[in-house]
Amino acid sequence: MSTKSPIILIMTILLISLTGCISMGTAWNRQGANADQFAADKAACRSYAHREAGNTYLWRSGLDSAGGVNNNAEYKALMQRHDARQDARNKFERCLMHRGYRKVAPKSSVAKDVK
Repeated sequence: MSTKSPIILIMTILLISLTGCISMGTAWNRQGANADQFAADKAACRSYAHREAGNTYLWRSGLDSAGGVNNNAEYKALMQRHDARQDARNKFERCLMHRGYRKVAPKSSVAKDVK
């Protein structure tokens, strides 16, 4: 048995296990909405979500690290940016739902109308 065999086996197992981690994304559907309508609603909701999340976290953006690596101020700033992104995502999804869209599985036959 050569030394390449265990490496190839490990790489194959790793590759197979990682293919299960691939995200298929999110599809949205609204009865009667076409691609142009979805694009307009998506743009409006994205703008709204970023504006609202930005306003919520704007007062925190002035935090600056005093130097060094991984100090407390830098960590807090990173976490607040993460929170702002999560908040924007939630606001975006709620906006689309408010407009009548619902999440569907990407491979679903219902998702063919609007992706």
